Amino acid sequence: MYYNFYETLVDHSRLLSSSVRLNFEYYSMYLDSLKMTIEKNESFDQKLFYESLANNLDNNLNRELRTKRFTSILSEYMNSLIDYRETLEKSNIPIPCYDEVLYQIKKFIFHLSSATDIERSTTAAPSEVVLKKGKIELLHYLTDKQNTIPIILVYAPINRFNLMDLQPDRSIVKNLISQGFDVYVIHWGYAGIQDDGLTLDNYVNYLDEAISVICQSHTRQKIPIIGYCWGGLLAVIYSSLYREKVESLTLMATPIDFSKENNILSVWSKDLDMDRIIDEFGHLDPLILDTAFLMRNPFRNYEKYTNLLSKIHDITYVNDFVTLEKWLHNIPPIPGAFYRQIMNDCYKNNLLIAKKIHVNGKVVDLEKIDFPVLTVYAEKDDLISPHSSLAISECISSKDKKAIGIPSGHVGLIIGTSAHEKLWPEIGTWIKSKNVSLLSSQSDSKPEIEPKKEGLVVA
Repeated sequence: MYYNFYETLVDHSRLLSSSVRLNFEYYSMYLDSLKMTIEKNESFDQKLFYESLANNLDNNLNRELRTKRFTSILSEYMNSLIDYRETLEKSNIPIPCYDEVLYQIKKFIFHLSSATDIERSTTAAPSEVVLKKGKIELLHYLTDKQNTIPIILVYAPINRFNLMDLQPDRSIVKNLISQGFDVYVIHWGYAGIQDDGLTLDNYVNYLDEAISVICQSHTRQKIPIIGYCWGGLLAVIYSSLYREKVESLTLMATPIDFSKENNILSVWSKDLDMDRIIDEFGHLDPLILDTAFLMRNPFRNYEKYTNLLSKIHDITYVNDFVTLEKWLHNIPPIPGAFYRQIMNDCYKNNLLIAKKIHVNGKVVDLEKIDFPVLTVYAEKDDLISPHSSLAISECISSKDKKAIGIPSGHVGLIIGTSAHEKLWPEIGTWIKSKNVSLLSSQSDSKPEIEPKKEGLVVA
């Protein structure tokens, strides 16, 4: 008993020490940015001074948070946190219960929607579940239009799927329906502890069952796929294995070559001991991922709430802000086996490019993708590098490939006003053009003359 008390005290002291050191690093960056701003600004105009301070802090954080020095401090903190948790668990203290309490507090603060709330809140059109495998569902959006081209949206399992249909005026589902598509969305469900063993194989198999159901329903052999972020990663892996079921592939902000991923979260993911984190939690806890997002730039997170206060009388702005914040902070647990595979095989070892990822005993070979591929990237994306996304063109054998870049951030590809006015109509036109050409041709033969390679298009 006394030994456990002493060990707990020691581990708690180490956790406190590493936490203080981590916080000190941020304070140092703030102070350096403040000093730089004061030295370079002779005129103390409040607005200009604030903008200069914010920009200097952005640059400092963007540079320092990627360094080995900082990641070693962050690793020390995570290791001390896990050591402390393990010691408490040895003393029969129910740590998972405390995790749940913290999550419930977070839900209360942000008034997070439950799974049922999200499923019942459809802004574009009513939907029906046409396939259910455990917690994973295939949603079909109903419409009175005679839409004939089925399409599936594959979303990332690390967030809630409802970003695709978040608001009536900025709904991807509504946009695609208005263009004549019959829209399906795969809803990965809300993983619990019992789902920690789900692997990449499971997700690809679920996607295959969903696409098979759609093909049967529409009497088609293949359909267009749109994949976003990690959903795009799943879509491209699936497409290399089941290319006979894919008519065209649209990849939105999708990581492909992970050696080119140098954003803050990817650097942390490569340097932290993810195996130990998953061993302790069993999954990637939503509080960890949520905290990691905030740690990239705490100042900007504070700033957006001050901007909210300045526009508190703008009901439209407030409603949009609250809706997006509820989505941002409503992160589901990510099954440990699946997360471990993505971190180790992709982020750390870049096995997708090396053709060393295996799914259901088969090698994932991107060269087998020989159908039309559209790559869409955000020029200001701080989560997925445009260079990583564009690498797909060098990995596939298809001669029909195109890239579109727009001046937005990661989420702006989905909910940005400009994206809905220009980008998504262009995506829809491209997908329909491939649908027409494939329907009119009864063979998969390649053209004798290679078409002119398209350059980047900025929508």
